[in-house]
Formats: sequence, structure tokens, C-alpha cells
Amino acid sequence: MHGLLEILRGAQTQTGGVFVLSALLIIGFVLIARRIGPESPLAPHILPFAGIMIVVPATMFLGITKVIDSNAVSAILASIVAYFFASRTPQPPSN
Repeated sequence: MHGLLEILRGAQTQTGGVFVLSALLIIGFVLIARRIGPESPLAPHILPFAGIMIVVPATMFLGITKVIDSNAVSAILASIVAYFFASRTPQPPSN
């Protein structure tokens, strides 16, 4: 219980909040990804989503600690969004 209180107390800072949010994103992704079987239509997309789930929290953490500036954070997030939309192939209309 003492460890949980320390995490909650540390989450009130910017860096701690980003750390807790990052941990929740990664844990949530792992829990969801474990349920997706090979026959699922989402199976081919697990690896790109795994990369995004690592890059986005790392970018948030590096941005909040001022290791990289806000322009670099914006560029990284924009490239992730561009990749996400460019990698989706349109389905041909069914007749």
C-alpha cells in the first residue's frame, strides 16, 4: 500500500503523470494484445500498434522532461498519425 501511495503522490507532477499514463497505455495494450488470436482481423496490425505504444509514451516523456523540444514532439506525433492513415488500404466496394 505504501508503494501505491508513493506512485499517486508522484503522479501529481508532470513527469510522474506522464509516467503513470505511459504505464497505463502499455499495460492496457499488452492486456488487449494478448487476447487477439491469429485468426483475428486485427492480428496483422499488432506489431505497428506495439511500436506506437512504445514511441508515444517515450515521446511524451522526452517532451515533458525537455530532452526534446515541442517542435520535435509535434513532428514525431504527426509522423505517427501520417503512418496510421497511410497504412490503411481502402477496401474495394463489394458488388
